Amino acid sequence: MMLRRLPSGLSLLVLLSACLLGGGCASSRVYEESIQPSRMRIFPRARYDNPTAQLAHAQEQFVEGNNRRATRAFRALLNRWPRSEEVPHALYGAAISLEERGKGFDAFDYYQRLIDERAGWFDYDRVIEAQFRIALDLFEGRSERRRFLSGYRSLEDVVPLLEKVARNAPQSPAAAKAQFHAGEARQLMNEFVLAAAAFERVQFLYPGTVYAERAAFREAESKYQAARSIQPDELQFDAARAAFQTFLEAYPQSELRPLAEGYIATIREEQARIAFDRARFYERVARDRRAALLSYQSVVQRYPETGAANEARRRVEALSRPG
Repeated sequence: MMLRRLPSGLSLLVLLSACLLGGGCASSRVYEESIQPSRMRIFPRARYDNPTAQLAHAQEQFVEGNNRRATRAFRALLNRWPRSEEVPHALYGAAISLEERGKGFDAFDYYQRLIDERAGWFDYDRVIEAQFRIALDLFEGRSERRRFLSGYRSLEDVVPLLEKVARNAPQSPAAAKAQFHAGEARQLMNEFVLAAAAFERVQFLYPGTVYAERAAFREAESKYQAARSIQPDELQFDAARAAFQTFLEAYPQSELRPLAEGYIATIREEQARIAFDRARFYERVARDRRAALLSYQSVVQRYPETGAANEARRRVEALSRPG
């Protein structure tokens, strides 16, 4: 969601004053910067010789709809006068002008600079809301064009933004959703172990939110996907099955209950198949009749409802015959 453009006759100072603490941004004193500005060409030059006039110029460009020029003017101020009182306003102005241009990642970084460098100078909730808006817009892919303009390459680029929102304001309304979406992104990238950890974090930090139940299910699902993504092992499937059972115990009335029960049934089928294949190895490769018989019997005892158990019963009967 984009910021609404201010009416052309209204100064950006009104918006900045609403966001930043301390009222107006201009200073009546003459400011002299003690740090020499960068001479590198990547930094635009300031048009005026003091930060107050430069800020007014940048605001004017934004109000007139010249977002590219506004961004350059705000950046020039930040480069030329990095310790001035106008810096918080320039950081915020650069962020919103970049966001208007669809430069989500750059805008996010300027909001982050406000948090890291100018704590107490701005409305924290408003900045967190803006960061979350950018991260969510990129994650949900609402506009492929906006993704392209922002420099989006993959979900891997978005995960740090979502996680940073959750870290910046762990008690904010956006934090639980941001952390949950970070887990979703990890899951979509097939990073199942990291996804499970992210969903577990949602449950630990935000147990009273609507995301806790969904995160418990997705944690179990991620553990199941992790078990299938590597060499299948009964113990790995045990961890996934236990996670689904924990979910069912914690949320017995959940709408996701049928899906969780379906996963448990599938896991038991896969575990039974692993155990059956081990028994068949003893029978056909190792030629160990006794070990094979005991293994087939174990399949029947542990997974009686599965298809593999039906096959194991036939092998038990065959191996139990004399000779």
